[in-house]
Amino acid sequence: MSSLLTIVFDPVLGPLIALSAIAIVHFVPFYVDRLGYRKNSIPGPFLAQVSDFWLVQQAASGKRSESVHEEHKKYGSFVRIAPNHISISDPDALQVIYAHGNGTLKTEFYDAFVSIRRGLFNTRDRAEHTRKRKVISHIFSPKNVQDFEPNIRSAMAKLFLQLDKIICAPEGTRSYLGTNYFRKKQNRAYLDILPWFNYVAFDVIGDLVFGEPFGMIDAARDVAAVAKGGEKDASQSGAEVTYIPAIRILNERGDFSATLGTVPVWARPYVKKLPWFKKGDKACQNLAGLAIAAVNRRLNNPTDRVDLLARLQQGKDDNGLPLGKEELTAEALTQLIAGSDTTS
Repeated sequence: MSSLLTIVFDPVLGPLIALSAIAIVHFVPFYVDRLGYRKNSIPGPFLAQVSDFWLVQQAASGKRSESVHEEHKKYGSFVRIAPNHISISDPDALQVIYAHGNGTLKTEFYDAFVSIRRGLFNTRDRAEHTRKRKVISHIFSPKNVQDFEPNIRSAMAKLFLQLDKIICAPEGTRSYLGTNYFRKKQNRAYLDILPWFNYVAFDVIGDLVFGEPFGMIDAARDVAAVAKGGEKDASQSGAEVTYIPAIRILNERGDFSATLGTVPVWARPYVKKLPWFKKGDKACQNLAGLAIAAVNRRLNNPTDRVDLLARLQQGKDDNGLPLGKEELTAEALTQLIAGSDTTS
């Protein structure tokens, strides 16, 4: 036993053994071809036919869509992008694959997006999805959406006030408003408007989901309060609060989850120990902490205002039961991500 451990931990033989094991795990199933992958002759990058590594690499680089599109241009409508993953680029396939009642379920890819607990977006259980949809769908009725308009108008008014400060600055000014650089030249203001759109998106969704804006427009910077313990504090009302750059954290969380979802399930606990994945995992915890801190703050200060969180609290399933606090927080987090990321 000791001699075996000596070989495994040898600085030369150890890595060779690990690489050999990885090669065996990937190449033996490919050549045995138990499920007929090779017989089907579905084209794609060679590495993608024997390993998930090609897809993981594309996802981590942030160019998965572009890369897969290029492969379709090269190989046609059907492309193998992982040993058990076929990408189909054909509009006629939509009804076949996504038709209601055909039994197709979400894959383990969505497990990488679970935080606090499973929400409407990442649950893979059909019955659970139906229950959640029944509880949540009413909040997006036309009347409810109209009721949310004053919140959006308020955020836009704050944005215009901040932009007015920049526009009214003296000629020749080179300065910062918050963390945002701007300059005035020939009676024109020059600035990067994208961060301001992000502030608006986050403040609006924070106002609608959690009962108050994050204050990014007023602060002119990317900042939001989070529960220090992250998702571990989901059931606690007095969680300690700290502050994070929420927009950056949201982007890191998206990159991390979209990449982790392409990693085989058995390997995920190991890759999460790698520096890049560890950073993304921390971003997930911080984003969960943001939702926890905001929901706790709202629940500890009841109000009769009309917003998404109030509607979520009013929702009932078929048994007349409302969402529990942890589930409520998870769904609020889903709304935060969907409402801010897709907008900004």
